[in-house]
Amino acid sequence: MKVRELRCDGCSGPGAVWEHPCADFEWDAAQSPDKRRASWGSWIFCEACHRRVEAGRVFGLADRSARALARKHGLGRGYVHGLREQVLAAQAPFWQHQRGMPRRLTDDRRRRLEMLPEEFTDTTELG
Repeated sequence: MKVRELRCDGCSGPGAVWEHPCADFEWDAAQSPDKRRASWGSWIFCEACHRRVEAGRVFGLADRSARALARKHGLGRGYVHGLREQVLAAQAPFWQHQRGMPRRLTDDRRRRLEMLPEEFTDTTELG
């Protein structure tokens, strides 16, 4: 079975070390309103994104995420504002559905998450 690197659900960077319990939810994708997306279970974050979540910095997390997306796709600064709006819409359900206290990922938990197929750990497009 293929082992994959855990990526932060905030900035998509490596080094996810915190698990934030979250209820399952669905939402309409901002970029294509005719499609629904779903998220199941906890979200995982790197240290920097975790600090933003813990401080309740909704816009801080969205800004970090949008800047990371722009870098990843080679987009200039002019795209960050539009990306930030899309990220805010995508992350809004997380803020509404968080449950319980975050916990640092243990080595055992990390290994188990790394073994899960992608479709069980990322947001999924529905119908």
